[in-house]
Amino acid sequence: MSLLFLVLSIGAVTYFLSVAAERENNVAYRESRHIVETAFSLKERDLKNWARDYAWWDDTRNFATLNVDIKWAENNIGTYLQDSFGVTGSFVVTPDLQTIFYSPRTGNVLNNAQDFIGAGGTMFLRTVQATAMDSSIALTRYVRSGDRLYLIGAAPITKEQPSGDDLIRRPRPILVIYKELDSAVVAEMSGQFLLNDLRIASAPIKNAASFALQNDKEPPVAFASWLPSTPGDELFSELLPKLSLVSIMLFTTALLIFFLWWRTASQANIEKSRFLAKMSHELRTPLNPIVGFSSMMVNETLGPIPDLYKNYATDIHRCGMHLSGVIQDILDVSRIEAGEMALSETEFDIAPLIDEVPAFIGTPFSGNAGQSAMPKISSEVPDGIPKLRADRLRVQQVLLNLISNAVKFSAGKEILIRATLDNGCVLISVEDKGIGISEHDLKLLFQPFVQVGQQSIENRSHGSGLGLVVSRELMRLHGGDLLLHSKLGEGTTAIMQFPASRSVP
Repeated sequence: MSLLFLVLSIGAVTYFLSVAAERENNVAYRESRHIVETAFSLKERDLKNWARDYAWWDDTRNFATLNVDIKWAENNIGTYLQDSFGVTGSFVVTPDLQTIFYSPRTGNVLNNAQDFIGAGGTMFLRTVQATAMDSSIALTRYVRSGDRLYLIGAAPITKEQPSGDDLIRRPRPILVIYKELDSAVVAEMSGQFLLNDLRIASAPIKNAASFALQNDKEPPVAFASWLPSTPGDELFSELLPKLSLVSIMLFTTALLIFFLWWRTASQANIEKSRFLAKMSHELRTPLNPIVGFSSMMVNETLGPIPDLYKNYATDIHRCGMHLSGVIQDILDVSRIEAGEMALSETEFDIAPLIDEVPAFIGTPFSGNAGQSAMPKISSEVPDGIPKLRADRLRVQQVLLNLISNAVKFSAGKEILIRATLDNGCVLISVEDKGIGISEHDLKLLFQPFVQVGQQSIENRSHGSGLGLVVSRELMRLHGGDLLLHSKLGEGTTAIMQFPASRSVP
């Protein structure tokens, strides 16, 4: 049980730590995802700003509409953008989306903007052209060309101070700049934003967090994958051993306290048993002559005595015998608790035992449940009941106790002692049709020094409240049990249950 408690304690600690760790990991994942989204959105923002700034420039508009000077374009919106801002290249397309300039002129980049952008390129460029004539609003798009991923920024080429015919809506030329998201760029982003193992792949990477790089509601072009930090796992691995150690220490402390308490309680119980045995012996020493002399007076051993004194002597003898029984019960309880109760086993027939017991039952005390007369006691012992191998004296003690209780509460109605055989087990039952016991009181009957039923002092039955306790323990020493069934107002049945091993064929 103690080991189970320790396992449950560590299990509970592990569970709550795992819940806390998972929560911390989820928080870390959400934060890292937000950082990744921010990193790529900043790249998009930079490309938009560069595209808009250089598209909203009269010299760029003149190149695209009046004077197609390739050398000028290469110096101002080609090589310059690549050297100054690290863009990979640029395009200039006419209002009808024909490419009139592209840079660089080497590598695997196609020399046609629409072909480079690929599926959806025409729609993208037309959307860029659809902005207001007095503004240059840039848009971005992810493009995969071959095994490379690019981020494109495009803005309509606009006059710096449009007026008059410049404001008439018509298709405009477009400046397109693009930046390859290669390993160097990704490594720069990873270091700048403190991201762990940031990579770009065509599909989500197993055991890594992923963020889709896509254009509006189109299928993802690529995936940004990274390893989010796991502070929860670190917390779990750091705290679990410590908390487990604390649990073990608390468990050990509790176990030590329990052991000390158990030892103290055991010692106190031994001392109590010794005290009861000592006191019982001291009580029985003066009680023996009281019982003996009162018996001589009742029997008029030394000669006749007046009836009045004989009645007094009878009461003294009866009370002395009752007190002797109480002392014997206390001694038996002390022996049982100390584990010193031993059985003296013999083989005997049940029928003679049952026939002998009623002879030991005296006239009940007046005032016991309103009863003043001895009820009729009958028995049923069918043929075929086997002998018992048990302590005859102790079995007789239990049976006598049960019959005495039945007499007290039978209300003068007949008491039946019955012996039966059930699957090899011998059952001896004592049945009465008296006042019965409530279901609540049945639960209290086997507690020491407890009496149930009428609770007022004048109506309480004579006894110590130990008889049933001793009787059940004696039955359990035989490997059996003592069972009680009762219903208020209908009577009580007490059953002595012996195991089949006690039956003698």
